[in-house]
Amino acid sequence: MDSNSNNKDDTLKKDDVKERFIEEVGKFDYIRLSFPDLNGIHLSKLLSTRFARKIANGESEVYSGAITGGPRGEVFDVPEIIKRKHVNSKLKPDFSTLHPCYWISNGKAQHSHNNNTDNDDNPRTRKYSICAVLCYLAWPNNEPMKTHPRVAVKKLIDELQTKYNLRLFSAFEPEFRAFQKGTFETTCLKPTKTGETNMRSFKIPVPYTKFGDIYRTSLLSVYEDFFIDIDHNMKLANIDIQDYSNEDGEGQLESPLVPSWGLSAADNYFILKQAIKEIGEKHNMEISFMTKPLLNASSSGCHYNHSLWYADTGRNAFYDNAGKFCCYNKNILVPNGSNMYI
Repeated sequence: MDSNSNNKDDTLKKDDVKERFIEEVGKFDYIRLSFPDLNGIHLSKLLSTRFARKIANGESEVYSGAITGGPRGEVFDVPEIIKRKHVNSKLKPDFSTLHPCYWISNGKAQHSHNNNTDNDDNPRTRKYSICAVLCYLAWPNNEPMKTHPRVAVKKLIDELQTKYNLRLFSAFEPEFRAFQKGTFETTCLKPTKTGETNMRSFKIPVPYTKFGDIYRTSLLSVYEDFFIDIDHNMKLANIDIQDYSNEDGEGQLESPLVPSWGLSAADNYFILKQAIKEIGEKHNMEISFMTKPLLNASSSGCHYNHSLWYADTGRNAFYDNAGKFCCYNKNILVPNGSNMYI
């Protein structure tokens, strides 16, 4: 088979994937086109699914400078965006990341307790239904925006395999805090000015629970409905959470993800964080993934667990040819004498 035939087959496969995406999107009423900004904050546009083909073709647009805003509205100058005079960019969907967001369209965002059936997860039994897909940003000429985090990470992961024959297997292990609704947002997003120049006063946010007994079952029981709702919705989104627990701090919780390959590990965490915040609101909680939302309390961490595997043999690269674990492998840390550190 010649190269022209191979290219034709690849085009047909891509068209088939696109048509399946359009078909799946059509099962919902609305779709979020979601993408991270430079700080990893979850951004989205909401569209009717009657525009599914336009979405699939990557023809939806967004202001390119949207990714440059900080958590408090500060703006970062990005040369690539300035050079293009802040022209609108295109939202290019990654079809593989399409997932339902039942926790949004369901007013209670809770799993079914009715004979363990999933009838409430049928999109057409709701008042309206929403799905979401993750996107990367591209310029009007379809050139990917190099500054966009998802573009940069995908390039590095692809380079890891093409240049160094390595695949990344990883997962995030996030800790977060639950606060009583109405006490966190006003504290951290809208501080009150004081009489002193450049000073602002903060009220202390109120943790959802006042005890910090790690793994205490009586404390875990307070959060079990919340945890089960997260797990139910993530299962429907094809995201696996290893387990759920209460941590050492007041209102501090943890939900480590199950490892996955390549970019999907970051995608899963990106989706999970936003889902936890929105499901928490349904449970009268406000969720914070900040490292230190309380000054005189333990910090919330986020371990990143990863391993590297040879793409051709499937062998764990942290073990030598004899099967012995080696914590330092110069062939991994500095492949081919380069300065690429893993």
